[in-house]
Amino acid sequence: MLHPMYFLALEAQCTAFQIAFAELEDLLANKHRDIDLIWSRIFSLLTAGANISKFLWPSKPQAEMRGKLLREYLSVPVDSPLKDRSIRNDFEHFDERLDTFVTQERANIFDGGVGPRAAFPCSESELFRHFDPETWQCIYQGRSYPLRPVIRAVITLREEIERTKYDMVMTRWADAMAREKAAEE
Repeated sequence: MLHPMYFLALEAQCTAFQIAFAELEDLLANKHRDIDLIWSRIFSLLTAGANISKFLWPSKPQAEMRGKLLREYLSVPVDSPLKDRSIRNDFEHFDERLDTFVTQERANIFDGGVGPRAAFPCSESELFRHFDPETWQCIYQGRSYPLRPVIRAVITLREEIERTKYDMVMTRWADAMAREKAAEE
């Protein structure tokens, strides 16, 4: 059995993710043009998503069982978009990716764009980071990462955590009632 703290910690990351998502959605709906603010919400969303992924698919062998049990308890599908760590790795190892990027010959470099991809007249190789609010695609060095499936997966995960927490509370209550009844007999 898993300690309830795992569910609470995972729930906190889902909450952070959903707050960043709601704030980003609000910024985009209001046609907010502060690119730094928009990117800060994208970074927050990606960081929380990465933490969720690490809880469910830990990299350390001694934590594999915890990840497996969490995925089972929370009915996380095998093909969950939360498992893909490529975007997390790109943003977490930003410095290394930048080292490689700047050493390659390019006519131009575009970074931190927000808007329809077609509005940025550059080749994929010239595009370092970009967010397309129409498609909710985060583009990093020419690789496109769709965020909508990840958002849906986090929302579903949060619902499963709520259900699991309720089941845990009810099980503990039933166990306590059974112990109380057994003590009376």
